[in-house]
Amino acid sequence: MGDEDASSRCKVFIGGLNINTTKESLTSYFEQFGEIVDAVVMRDPTTKRSRGFGFVTYGDGKCLEECLKECPHTVDGRQVDAKRAIPRDETSASVTTSSSGPPPMATKKVFLGGLSPDTTEREIEEVLETIGKVAEVIIQREKFTEKPRGFGFALFESPESVDRLCQRRYIKIKDRDVEVKKAISQEEMRKEPSRGRSGGGQGGYRDNSYGGGGRDAYQSSYGRGGGGGGGVYPVAGYDYRGYPAAADYARPDPYYGYPAGYDRNTAAAAAAYPYANSYARSYDMAAYREGFNLRRDVHVRAATLLRLLQEQSVGGTSDWVLVLPPWPRLYHWRSASRDRVTFVPWAKFFDLPSLNLFVPTIEFDQYLQRNGHTIDEVMVLQNFKGEFTVDDFGKIEEQPCLSDQYRYKRVSGGEWKGRMFGVEGLSIKIHRCMSAMGHISLILPYLRQLKGNSMLVENFEILLHERYGDTNYWQSRYSMVYAQHLREAGNRFMSETLDYCPNEGGVGREPAKDGGGIYISIHLRRQDYLYAHKDVVPSLEGAASQLNRLKKELGLETVFLASDCSVDEKQQLQGMVKGLVWYTPSDEEQRNYGDGGVAIIDQWIAAHAQHFLGTAHSTFSFRIQEDRQFLGFSRESTYNVVCGPSDNEHDPHSCKKPSYWKWEGGPPTPLNSGGATPADKNSDHEEL
Repeated sequence: MGDEDASSRCKVFIGGLNINTTKESLTSYFEQFGEIVDAVVMRDPTTKRSRGFGFVTYGDGKCLEECLKECPHTVDGRQVDAKRAIPRDETSASVTTSSSGPPPMATKKVFLGGLSPDTTEREIEEVLETIGKVAEVIIQREKFTEKPRGFGFALFESPESVDRLCQRRYIKIKDRDVEVKKAISQEEMRKEPSRGRSGGGQGGYRDNSYGGGGRDAYQSSYGRGGGGGGGVYPVAGYDYRGYPAAADYARPDPYYGYPAGYDRNTAAAAAAYPYANSYARSYDMAAYREGFNLRRDVHVRAATLLRLLQEQSVGGTSDWVLVLPPWPRLYHWRSASRDRVTFVPWAKFFDLPSLNLFVPTIEFDQYLQRNGHTIDEVMVLQNFKGEFTVDDFGKIEEQPCLSDQYRYKRVSGGEWKGRMFGVEGLSIKIHRCMSAMGHISLILPYLRQLKGNSMLVENFEILLHERYGDTNYWQSRYSMVYAQHLREAGNRFMSETLDYCPNEGGVGREPAKDGGGIYISIHLRRQDYLYAHKDVVPSLEGAASQLNRLKKELGLETVFLASDCSVDEKQQLQGMVKGLVWYTPSDEEQRNYGDGGVAIIDQWIAAHAQHFLGTAHSTFSFRIQEDRQFLGFSRESTYNVVCGPSDNEHDPHSCKKPSYWKWEGGPPTPLNSGGATPADKNSDHEEL
């Protein structure tokens, strides 16, 4: 009985699992934190399908603590919730097990996110009429300029039409995958007081990753780690063993009870901390934990906000500095287990002088050296509790925190102590949670009114780009030049393997020499895309057919492959496509560059090809397409995707081309003293 009790205290509840996650893949991921004595994915006894959650038991409580410190986690492409499992005898007697939550609310209105700027109401109506009779379509526009804001609403004549539409997550409107969600008005919410604003189940637009950094502020990355509508956390009963079914975490498990600090109200927000950003009078930190390429998009938002502060300051100058958070181990960095606890500085991946051309920038360790382990204020951004309503957009309010604040504990004197970026003992003077829905400018007033010198803003990905694709966006993106040692590694490969020497003058933005290398490059995303986006990922045979056809059409004999597929799959593809090559780092290069550096080398090589073929919806492909614009390649040779089984996977011309965002504005130019690094400033500024 003693052993059983000890093991229960080392057990972790894992919620929101991918339906394809197995005991083996669950163990493979979580064993990085210590020895696992047991792991289980809960399944339906009849269908054997995953119930969407499971448990991992460590042999040592220290391993459990290490696991919880590194939250959130991403397993098989899905961000999951890891919570300490609490035995039933430790749960409160007041916790009840009501058998069902409120049914999904009926509504005739649907939210449409990710609309292209030139989409008209009529074009939307024509598409939606295939689902049901449409009464009205509204595209939301800027108050004064009348420019489309990238989202809108449609009113059907019956709620059944909305139910049919929302069974899918996206619908094609003018070559764009548009997000669809039920929209519940406040009036409708009041009609059902028992529901309040606590719904975490079906229906209602309440996504944790609204605007999460795809091709525009709204496209294709909604759902990362979110739990609101869309069936991610469906309302359901119990499975045969009494565990809460399909991630309906609001009901306690009869043995383990609630995961610590978890209830229905936090279903979408409990995975908080995919990104965090912090701003200060002298310093602004940006920290986030998700995909390598999505994180870069959030950096653009943080840097743009700092630029807005500069532009709105007297004379275009200010003392604000962007502090870059070190990179933690990311999901796709599979070979990084040996340095999993290491936080990597930005200089390993990007050229810091180039970043400073847009806004003043320093590394986090430089901040610590100058200011010690003190942050004046932490602002935790979160979604509004309950279902998304139209009235929530453009609002920011201080509200009770929805998620566990396990990183911060209140100490005597009213201050807080916490851990961030692997650094223990950070002192925080003010800590507050702000529910927000809107653009990055929502927090400008709070930054201007900051009484101290530093503010850290967590979950910055909740805020949208102020103007996706405008001059500030492109100048910030342009400043993200890859580190010289990574560019040089890619150049060596191109010279030795692809018989091409890029026109590299040392700044990383020179036009491609001779119109690019005499090869085709393809980014072929597989792994989690085989089930998350299976309609756009071709079979290996289909990919080979498309590449062979393009080789013949373009008169090119060599293909460079950037892919997350296995070596066996690469070799299979190589057997079907003559001249297929890929970059394989040596052991020393892997140690020096890390998985993130190797990914950048892949992108750098792919960006220099005469013709590029990407994977639809992939931010890895988006970054290559942006880099190719900087290198001077044409739209026709850049904005192409490999065709999946939803089209003709043997014909590279059978699928629609991805959205095109034109580079505008040229290289970044500092705003007066805004381009100077903190090291260049006088001592008075440093003391700030």
